[in-house]
Amino acid sequence: PESAFTVQAVLVRRSPQEPFGIAYCLTAQRVVVVKVQDGGPCARYNHDVWFLGGPLRSMQVRPGDEVRIVNGQTDAARIKRELLSCTVVHLQVYRSP
Repeated sequence: PESAFTVQAVLVRRSPQEPFGIAYCLTAQRVVVVKVQDGGPCARYNHDVWFLGGPLRSMQVRPGDEVRIVNGQTDAARIKRELLSCTVVHLQVYRSP
C-alpha cells in the first residue's frame, strides 16, 4: 500500500499574467488541487517530472493533493495570495495514501 508523502515543486510563470495552471478548492483551512490545467507552469513541471521516469513520476502535482506551503506561507488565504501574485512559487503539497 502507498503511504502519505510530500511533493516539493518550484513553478515559474513566463509572465505575471500567466496563471500557474492549478485549479484548487479553497476552504478556511485547506487548499486542495482539483485539476492541473494544460499549458501552465504546473503542467510543464509535471511534464518534466514524467520524463525523469520511474518512481520520480509520483512527484507530479495531482488532483487531490493538498497544498500546504507556498513560499513559506501556510495559511490558506495567504497561499492563495501567493499563487495569485508571485511569479515564482515554491510549493509543498501533501498526498494522502
